[in-house]
Amino acid sequence: MNRKLIAPTLVGALITIQAIAGTASAETIDLNSALLLSELISSEGTISSGDKEFSNFGYAATGDMPSSDRVNVIPLVDDDGNYGIRFQGGFVDLPGKGASDALISYDVTATAPGQTISGAHLAGNIVENDGSGSVTETFLPIFDLTDEVLRIPTDDNRLNDWIMFDETVSELQVQKNILLIATGEGQVDMSFVDQSFSQVPEPGGVALLMLGLLAFGCMNKRN
Repeated sequence: MNRKLIAPTLVGALITIQAIAGTASAETIDLNSALLLSELISSEGTISSGDKEFSNFGYAATGDMPSSDRVNVIPLVDDDGNYGIRFQGGFVDLPGKGASDALISYDVTATAPGQTISGAHLAGNIVENDGSGSVTETFLPIFDLTDEVLRIPTDDNRLNDWIMFDETVSELQVQKNILLIATGEGQVDMSFVDQSFSQVPEPGGVALLMLGLLAFGCMNKRN
């Protein structure tokens, strides 16, 4: 996979990811830790996954999409050790009724001291029996940084991809749009969409680390 670096001057930069009905990857997903999306919305609750905290959930759906009380939110960690969440539910569009659409919004915050979010990772399992489906994701940074977009499926039929930000942030506002369109006699399904975030130390933290290593090296040399 080629690495992608998206500069903040590229307005509406796009990355696409598409469908090999596949796997997103978490080392372990504890279904007992799942929370209903409706509960997170009504209680203005938060859910934590490692050093990431997710809050301010919102949901709107049309067509055959499930209601928020039929969508689970589950903490996960991906194969690279990045923490995130899975949205699991019966996302579907049935034939003969037009498109079905679901919009999920939430905030993600890096809670570990000295850490900032440097990139996002997206995966899903769209099953296109007779139609099409996509997940489009927009990130709205707290400060003046151009919006970035992730989208699945991709031109080469992958259901997973990632984006690295040119600038890092401590918090992101995420808007995830799921659009399914059954154009024939079969339905279009998606049972989960996974999101994880990578992070890097803040510049000040890196400087302190380098000073510590330098001091340690000097002590060893003297000894």
